[in-house]
Order: sequence, then C-alpha cells, then structure tokens
Amino acid sequence: MRIRNPYILTILTLTVSAATLLQSCTFHEKETINERIPMGIGVEEAGTKAIVEGETPSERMTAMVSQCFDGAELKENAGFGMYGFKKVSETSTQLFDNTLIYPDQNSPATTWSYSPLRFWDLTASYQFIAYWPYREATSGNGFHVTSMAPARPDPIEDQHKEIRLRHVPNWQLVNDTVKDIMTATSVGRYNPDYSFFGSVRMSFHHVLSQLVVKAYYIGSYLDSTLTGGVVVQGIKLYASKDASDNYIDSVLIGGTTDFKQRYDDDKPVLLTKKMDADADTIDKDIMYTLWDDDTFADTIAYKNELEEDPYFEPTVVNRWLMIPHRWKDLGLKVVYKEGSAERQISEQVSVTLGKEHDDYYTLPGKTYIITLLFDTSNGGVTVESIAVENWITHDVTRELYNW
Repeated sequence: MRIRNPYILTILTLTVSAATLLQSCTFHEKETINERIPMGIGVEEAGTKAIVEGETPSERMTAMVSQCFDGAELKENAGFGMYGFKKVSETSTQLFDNTLIYPDQNSPATTWSYSPLRFWDLTASYQFIAYWPYREATSGNGFHVTSMAPARPDPIEDQHKEIRLRHVPNWQLVNDTVKDIMTATSVGRYNPDYSFFGSVRMSFHHVLSQLVVKAYYIGSYLDSTLTGGVVVQGIKLYASKDASDNYIDSVLIGGTTDFKQRYDDDKPVLLTKKMDADADTIDKDIMYTLWDDDTFADTIAYKNELEEDPYFEPTVVNRWLMIPHRWKDLGLKVVYKEGSAERQISEQVSVTLGKEHDDYYTLPGKTYIITLLFDTSNGGVTVESIAVENWITHDVTRELYNW
C-alpha cells in the first residue's frame, strides 16, 4: 500500500527512530550496570562485635573500626579477609581470595576499600565468606586461614566454597595481644531480586566464647581492714577426674583447634577435638593454667553483709577468650592469701557450665561468668553463682581486647 500523506510518513519515521533510540539506551544502560557498578563490601552495623552495654549499632561500628587505626594511621593488614565466588549458570569463578577489606575511619558505615575493584554482573549469583581479623599468611603454626577452592582452571563446586580457620588457640588470656575471631557469610544477587543494592554488608558472629571469673570476700568486720585484703594468686582449671573422683593434675597443654566455615553455614564447625556424646568433656587429661602468681596484685572486693549495698560489684579477677567446649564437671583450683600472711591457701571447687542451657556445651558469642565467694571467718571458697550472658563488656576498656 502506498502512503501518500507526507505527515504520516514523517510520524512513522520518528516512531521507528525513537524505538531504535530507546532500545539502544536500554541496552547501553544494561551494559553499564552490568560492567561498571562497583561491588561494595563492608560490615553490617548490627553485626556482633565488642558490644558495650547501651551502645547503638552505629557506635558499635565506630568502636570496631577504631581498633584498625593507630591515631589517624591505618594499622598494617587491619580489617577482615574476604573470599567470594561468582556463579553464572553452573560455572563458578573465584573473585575474592583472602582479599583484605579495610575501613575508612571517617565513614565506617559506608566506606570500606579493597583491591582490585570488582563490578557486579547482572547474570550472576554470589557467595561470600569473611573472617576477622585478617591474616596475610596462609600457612604456618599460628592462626591463619586457607581456602578449599581448587586452583584454576579446575571447576569450583559448592562443596569447595569453604575456608578453614587453622590453629585457633584454645585459650587466650585477655591482654594487649589477644585477638577475637569472627566469621560471616552472605549469598544473593545484585539483580533482579535485589539481594544486594551495590554493597554487601557482612554481619559477623563470634567463633569464641568468654570465661570470666569474679570474686569477693566476706567475714567479720575486722576482715574489711585486712592488710592487703584477699589476693587471688592463681587458678588452674581441670577438665578430667581419676577413678577416685579426684581432679587430675595433668600436663599443661595449651593447644589449638581448627574450624571450617561454608558460605551457607550459620556458624563455624569444629574440626578437631570432636564432640564425644559419651564423654563428660572433649578435653581428656588436660589442665589449663589460667594465670600465674605474677599476674595479679589487686585485692578483691569486700562485702559487708550487715550493710546492704545495692551497687556492690564483685571484682573481675580475669577474662579469657576460649574455644567452646563440652564440659560437665570442672575443677577449679584457687590459690590465694589473706591479709599480710605469706602462707598460700589452695582449694578446689567444682563448676558446671551450660547444663541448663545447652547440655554442657559452651557456646560461641556467650560469656560464662563464675563468681567466687571467699569466707575469711569460716574459711573456704565456694562458687556463689554462674551466669550466662551475651558478649557484653562492662568494666574492661575496649583496647584490651584489640577489637
């Protein structure tokens, strides 16, 4: 059919041109998004870290990031390590291989950096595993992390998307070198279900638990004026008994433990020292010396029971980070002295952790608080209470944890 009206021809021409332009713009925008939208990596404000009572998520984030800096200078290798996988159809490639993700001190909630920069692919799905604190080394005797992903060009299956936390210390006395250990995972797509809006925020969870010992003493009125009061000089923790039901003074073993973490795990899985359903403890014939005589000098608190003090707080004797264990019955040998006497007193008490909560397991991210009572009138040490709390710090400065 011949079109005789020039105006109709003009309209048809404009329509075809507009459609072509629209298609071109749409294709161009898709390519731009697909290739040039940078992949942001950071930390979720609600992620667990050194949680101080009353702290907001934003304040918690700032406190977490501050541990990465010495004044205005970023500490070497400060931040967390990232492993990440990109999957298109059934083919996976590794995008992050123990990549250091480090924060910006001025805007920790939004700015975290890494190199080389990666960009989103609209056709892909993603899986991420992260751990804190970062370790550059991938082998050796100290704490380090290895990936189970095979070297290219071998296929990377889902069962290979796993990291191993190697040589995690069983016990860490809290001091200026102790390190909290955490992991995080995340999966999703940038588009079309909008799991990620340009940025992946990792929410970390603790691998370790805490053990806290508090103490106070009571007695006659004169006890409150004891020269030096009551000083705890040492504590040993026994994890097994002999046939006569006596705690075994076994060889001191520090020891380390390995964990594995998959991208679809809610929490790390213990690899060594596996749980034994028929045993009271996974640590047979092991004794931990939690501190020595030179560590302590402070007198524990005195409580006058004749005068009620609603603000009284037992003294925190010490804190440890520890691998979660399965303990039914523990022996706690307490070595202390009273007043100016040089004589040391050594006593044993029994402790049960976790029975009412988790079948004798100590759990990651939990704090187990043992409060000891010293009776200077009648003599003896008893376990006043055992409390289970979340990972909360009350009276320890954050810098001590190096978190």
